[in-house]
Amino acid sequence: MSTPRTPGRFASFFVLGTALACAAGVTWHVQRTHRDRERERFAKTALQIGAEVTRRLDAAIAMLDATTGLFAASEYVSRDEFRRFVDQLDLQSNYSGIISIGYAERLLSGDEAAAADRIEREHGADAAARARAVEPDGYAVVYVEPMTARDASQIGANLAQNPQLREAIAKACDSGAPSLSGRNRSGHTSQAGALCDFFILAPVYRATDKPTTVDERRRLFAGIVGARVCAETLLGDVFAELQTPAEFVMEAPGDDAPNGRMFVTPGFEEAGQLNIGPELVRTISVADALWTARFLPSAAFEAGAPANPTALVAILGGVISLLLFGLMRMQSLATTRSERDAEALRASQRQAMDSEARKGAILESAIDAIVTMDHEGRIIEWNAAADEMFGCPREQAVGRMLGDMIIPERDREQHREGLKRFMETGVGRILGRRVETIAQRSNGSEFPVELSVTRIGASDPPRFTGFIRDITERARAERQRRLMTRELDHRVKNNLFAVMAILTESARRTDSIDALVESVSGRLHALARLHDLLARHSWERAELGELVAMTLAPYGPEPQSRCDDAPARAPTFVARRRGRAWPPPAPPSPSAPGSPPRSASPCTNSPPTPRSTAPSPRPRASSPSTGASRTTAPPADSSSAGRNKGAPP
Repeated sequence: MSTPRTPGRFASFFVLGTALACAAGVTWHVQRTHRDRERERFAKTALQIGAEVTRRLDAAIAMLDATTGLFAASEYVSRDEFRRFVDQLDLQSNYSGIISIGYAERLLSGDEAAAADRIEREHGADAAARARAVEPDGYAVVYVEPMTARDASQIGANLAQNPQLREAIAKACDSGAPSLSGRNRSGHTSQAGALCDFFILAPVYRATDKPTTVDERRRLFAGIVGARVCAETLLGDVFAELQTPAEFVMEAPGDDAPNGRMFVTPGFEEAGQLNIGPELVRTISVADALWTARFLPSAAFEAGAPANPTALVAILGGVISLLLFGLMRMQSLATTRSERDAEALRASQRQAMDSEARKGAILESAIDAIVTMDHEGRIIEWNAAADEMFGCPREQAVGRMLGDMIIPERDREQHREGLKRFMETGVGRILGRRVETIAQRSNGSEFPVELSVTRIGASDPPRFTGFIRDITERARAERQRRLMTRELDHRVKNNLFAVMAILTESARRTDSIDALVESVSGRLHALARLHDLLARHSWERAELGELVAMTLAPYGPEPQSRCDDAPARAPTFVARRRGRAWPPPAPPSPSAPGSPPRSASPCTNSPPTPRSTAPSPRPRASSPSTGASRTTAPPADSSSAGRNKGAPP
């Protein structure tokens, strides 16, 4: 039987591929989601750093705005007032990264001497000398607090000599807002070796209200307040305070420091080599400048990251795919097996139908009656031959008790006892045997049958099938055979008695052995011909003339007198059938010449003509029952006939 090819034969592999693809897609999505979440977490860290830097710089700018208010509100601010103001600010505690705050006055043409005198009163002759050297529209440093030796050497110096500061001052003057300078060459260096100081500059105007136009600002511009900031300290404190698991570098565009870096964390280079994650770039607005911060996740960030579920999802996806594949494969195999089983069942059903058809054909065409009963004795199968044999149609027979249908009433109890005994012991006296019994038709008539009973299958409860053959004709033939046997016995005995009578009579009428032999032979031949004649007429009748002619044929010529009623041609016909001439030639007469011959007709009681004493050939005879031809001796002459003292039987 060929394997059924179903469309879903490869469905399991399709499901496996689809499940793996879905698992790969889910894994990719989880990986991407996890990566995006990590980037978001890292971006939050970067934003936190940027926000803290911006907050501190904004605080510094607000402090500078307050300082500008100090100078704008007074015609003259002394060094002591300025020192007290700065001390109140407590830069070291409140403003991390701010080294000092200073004020540079704008020297207009004609005001150089007055400014130099004020500087000399506050700081001495050296500072005044530096102030007198400042050209008009220059910016002489007046105050720096807290002041260091380095700062003291800068009192009176022209702040505009530094190009970066000059540019930042011009921007602050024109914009009316704080301005940020590039890193100053102040001698302070970062860990990377780059200069790290820069200035935040805020303009001071002579008017109480800030001017609104550039021209007014330039006309009323009185000086500049600046805060010197150490980027290393500012950004380092932010990095240390936040304890962020990120490494970053702060760059100022256009800065002439190496690589434009203002600050770099110690582990930035190492984080770049580890390649833990992508670099994140953020822009921080500081006053009128834009700083660029580049962030990299550190090993601490990677260690503090939540577990990456990508591997677990991939494993689960693979396991689920394999489970789905296994289930689909089992279902496919089960479907294939079920289809095979269904095909086998259909084939079995076809075979069963064919078998049932053959069985039905056999049952219907069977000459014998075939009857099947269950373990209770009810008929469950009844073929056409049983219908004809018992005179009951199948529709009426099926479901009825077998004993009530075909068993004579006198034998029904025995039938029930035998069935009960078989159900209890499993032994049946007629199972597997062929027996002759008496059955009963539906009209109550009984007839002889030959019965053979066999059990169908070995399952319980058992069923039994009986093959019943009507042997009425065979019984009749048997009776005829027995009758013929008795008749044959009777006839053989009669023939034996006849033979005994022939022997006895012949012995009494003859006086020699030869005559006895001839007489007995003739009489037995006559008896055999008589049997042949009766057999030709089925032992029912025989023509008298033919009987007489056949009996006397061996003993003389055709009878002439007292037998006129017999057929005249019978002896001639019989003789011709036996291959002899009739009438036979007359034997030589011992009488005188001219005397007429003497007749030896058995129809007369005249003495027979004596026959010759020469022995004649003995006739051969066959059994009357074989119907074989016989050869008899020619009729004896008058001399031999004369010795026959008795008439033939």
